[in-house]
Amino acid sequence: MNVDQIHIKNEKFKLGAAKIVELLPSTNLVSLTTSMSRSATKVDGLLPTLLSAKTQTQFYNAIDKLEEELDEILYALDQLSILNKEVDAPQLAEFVMFGYDMISIYSFACDKVIEKRFKQEA
Repeated sequence: MNVDQIHIKNEKFKLGAAKIVELLPSTNLVSLTTSMSRSATKVDGLLPTLLSAKTQTQFYNAIDKLEEELDEILYALDQLSILNKEVDAPQLAEFVMFGYDMISIYSFACDKVIEKRFKQEA
């Protein structure tokens, strides 16, 4: 999967977050999905930054920021998963699974970038 394909999936993820709010309107859900969408936007911008990092400092700063944003998304997904146990909404469960898949894709992409970087430095 390339960066453009990841970007498309990320946009679908953010649209899904907005639909979840419509499905189950509540203040807590709005803040969770807003935070998640904001972090997803940042992740989308950080991946190219990571790929184009010229120095070790730039590389590690991008990795740190990326991990922080992924943690924010993961926290929100975990909260939505807990909520889904209470309300049992199939659309919410589907969105949460899509979100976990996105986290897996980003984690895999980061692992590959890190692996490539270490091979270049060796």
